[in-house]
Amino acid sequence: MATETPRCVSCDVDFPHKQQVCAALQSGASVRRDSRRLKASDLIGLYTIRHRVAVESGADESAIADLEWFLSNLKSAQGANVRAWFIHPTSGPKLVVLEDDDRGLPLGCFEGSQPHHNETER
Repeated sequence: MATETPRCVSCDVDFPHKQQVCAALQSGASVRRDSRRLKASDLIGLYTIRHRVAVESGADESAIADLEWFLSNLKSAQGANVRAWFIHPTSGPKLVVLEDDDRGLPLGCFEGSQPHHNETER
């Protein structure tokens, strides 16, 4: 049985950390699809605050750029259902892919901690 993976990985749209996600999947990363779907419009306020906190705290520029890309996509697809995918590579940082669940397009991707919500380790 094949492991389910985010559809946006095979689409033509580039997104932050796409190469890392593809490499992790090819090398046997564990993948967990969040059972929830959240409206993009409901996430805008939360990620606007997270962006402001990241900027004010002097976070890494690439992390800030990832937040900006995600926020831009949320604002232009406010009706989208957002699904999170948690990718745990065999080595290296965890990755979180956020995609438009209906269209299979990438909305965001983050490296490291779980920015979408607090994930319970399984």
